[in-house]
Amino acid sequence: MEKSRVHLKSLRVKLPYGFKNKAERFLRDIAAREKLRKNIFIIFVNDSYIKKLNKVFLGKNKPTDVLSFDLGIEAEIYVSVDTAKRMALKFGVSPELELIRYALHGLLHIAGYDHKKSSVRLFMQKEEEDYLKIWESL
Repeated sequence: MEKSRVHLKSLRVKLPYGFKNKAERFLRDIAAREKLRKNIFIIFVNDSYIKKLNKVFLGKNKPTDVLSFDLGIEAEIYVSVDTAKRMALKFGVSPELELIRYALHGLLHIAGYDHKKSSVRLFMQKEEEDYLKIWESL
């Protein structure tokens, strides 16, 4: 595969107007910058759906913001729209910014970033913030 293909889908949730197309272009660009060569599916879901995934795959019986799964030539990233809306209100940012932050976070995990070690966590956070500045300039 020459370059990544990024596909956004929403399951029983509504995305902000114009978000899908802008986010696909942005995330495709980030995937290229990170030299990813995968079909990447980013699925926007509600808290109930992501809670089930979190329980099955991580043994945690609670909703979370984002889950990412690297499946080889494909990857799936699940983003909770409910959590993004709650956190956007809490932090005083737009729901769109919080949604793209979660999708970007999942994408960086697919690219190999991890935040278990503090030194790597700081690097990952800086990359996220730098990429979010690009998003905000669009």
